Amino acid sequence: MSLYTRHILPRMMDHVMSKREVEELRPGVLSGVREPVLEIGFSTGLNLPHYPESVCRISGVDSNPGMTRRAKSRIETSRIRVKTLALEPNGGLPVEDNSQESVVSTWTLCSIRNVDFALSEIERVLKPGGRFFFI
Repeated sequence: MSLYTRHILPRMMDHVMSKREVEELRPGVLSGVREPVLEIGFSTGLNLPHYPESVCRISGVDSNPGMTRRAKSRIETSRIRVKTLALEPNGGLPVEDNSQESVVSTWTLCSIRNVDFALSEIERVLKPGGRFFFI
């Protein structure tokens, strides 16, 4: 993984995605989230303060370890316990079928090469009646 991917991109994304216009959208998108929660593209943890009070735990997955490293301080100070997961070697989600009440993806789908596969994985892991929350 390049220096850019590990260090520069996470800082840049954190700065851009912290802008007021972006932050204002997060609470509305996340308001109906229920546990268990899987956040795809966990990134630097910017969604953490915007989850409903009823959410105490989430699992987060990101393909860039630099993002997760940058999220460490947010995870440590959050009221929400975060379990970070690695993608499967084939890019699959590392959770059981029909196991998630909510899947969250904010500003991530545009960076996924095979969106059809990603959406099929989301469908696979959602419980019947589960919901996909995305921007």
